[in-house]
Amino acid sequence: MMTAYARVALEVDYSDVPVRDRDISEFEHATVSGEVETWEDAQAACAIPEGAQVLFWARWPI
Repeated sequence: MMTAYARVALEVDYSDVPVRDRDISEFEHATVSGEVETWEDAQAACAIPEGAQVLFWARWPI
């Protein structure tokens, strides 16, 4: 089995913020996971919330 973990920032909205002023730490963060046979399917099994931005992916086993 392969487990995918996604670290996400929730409800990210930069529509009115200039690029140089954006700070991802201002948003709440969460970790979501999915577990199936392959890496691609495990990523697809992660329920990324609407409006969230994926910060990074990790997998187990490596």
